[in-house]
Amino acid sequence: MSLGNNKGFALISIVIFLMVMPLILLISTQLTTLVGATWRTVKGNLTMNSMTVIKGYLCANSSDIDNDSWHELYHEAAGNALPISIPLNPNDQWGTAYMYCTWDLGVANVNPTYSENNTAPPKAQMIGKLISAGPDKVFQTACSDTVAKGDDLVVEIYESDARGSTGTLGGWQKINNFVSLLTSTDLVGVGTGTPTTKMHLVTGTSGGILVDAGTSSLAAAPGLTVKSAGAGWGSGISCNNTTTGTGRNYGLYAGADGVWHFVDTTSGYDRLQVTQTGLTIPSPTGTAGQNINITGSWQGPGTNSVEICNDITANHGLVIAGNQSGGGGVKKIILNQSPTDQVIVNGGITLYGGTLGTSTGTGGFTYAN
Repeated sequence: MSLGNNKGFALISIVIFLMVMPLILLISTQLTTLVGATWRTVKGNLTMNSMTVIKGYLCANSSDIDNDSWHELYHEAAGNALPISIPLNPNDQWGTAYMYCTWDLGVANVNPTYSENNTAPPKAQMIGKLISAGPDKVFQTACSDTVAKGDDLVVEIYESDARGSTGTLGGWQKINNFVSLLTSTDLVGVGTGTPTTKMHLVTGTSGGILVDAGTSSLAAAPGLTVKSAGAGWGSGISCNNTTTGTGRNYGLYAGADGVWHFVDTTSGYDRLQVTQTGLTIPSPTGTAGQNINITGSWQGPGTNSVEICNDITANHGLVIAGNQSGGGGVKKIILNQSPTDQVIVNGGITLYGGTLGTSTGTGGFTYAN
């Protein structure tokens, strides 16, 4: 090949190189940008995944420590850092420590292990937030911001996240063998979608509540316990009949006065009171002293007699008109428990058949009209 041809080939090569070089540089720049963007995306995804894992740990270890129906997360460390007790990497993919923010909803918590920030969160029911400074390693987002700013990455934590993580979704919690409804204002309906009480049961044709204690007879484990330290109806059971005109409501409760009250709740008066020492039947207006009316025979064990071991006092008269005591059709009161047994009638005595007599002994039969 001649020298002239070589020069021409070299010139053509230079021209081609100069033409291709900008394209090569452009492609190289684009590749560098693409790789950088891809790597930032990868690091961003890894950071978001790491923050999501941390969020799960925080939610799983949250607690309604102050019993106000709201969960509290672990307290922040100094400078809004994650607690050092968390066994997870506290830094993002660019080596910057996460910013950690918490809020204590409800009443103010005083347990230093959990959030004590009782100020309002930037969003309703938010209890926590994790913030990564992003690729520039500078935080542009504050705890109080509602959106992420700059290149920061944010993971938000809500009350529902804590409930779901601890088995308390919808207010319910199940830990070990304990199932609880944590939200104190919630109402539970069975057979109804509009409960009006803490537990509202509509039975239909399937029956109501069955308490089957089997063969258990332990006093410490009764089938049903209604408990209260209140003076009145806190420990009460009410039986209501809603029939128009004739329906009436009755109930019973153990009062703070030591009395077991059987109540006509429609009128508001007791109908029967049981104490440690006896039985009282109040009057229709609530005062003590109403008579006991027995429309059938009054029979004792085995002999058709009534055995009363102590004195009988009748403040409103004593009427013997049937087989209240004795046998063989004889209407009588027999005092034979001790020589001093007596019947005291402060009203009057009416005998329908028979005679009034006494037997030997130091007891007596006294009446006063």
